[in-house]
Amino acid sequence: MENSTNLNLLLSKLRQPLELDFISTNILKTNQFEATEILNELINEGILVKENNHYSIKNRNNDKN
Repeated sequence: MENSTNLNLLLSKLRQPLELDFISTNILKTNQFEATEILNELINEGILVKENNHYSIKNRNNDKN
């Protein structure tokens, strides 16, 4: 992520599952390739999950792992 403001904005929007196209165009305002890299980094850090091509904040109360 470029800065913490973008990260905070992204995480506030991902309370509900969103598709990559919407995230890249409307939230991150970047191309889908760069958005995928950012989202995958957050998945690897355990912050986000991807289910059925939708990204959302990982529910810490119901961790499956």
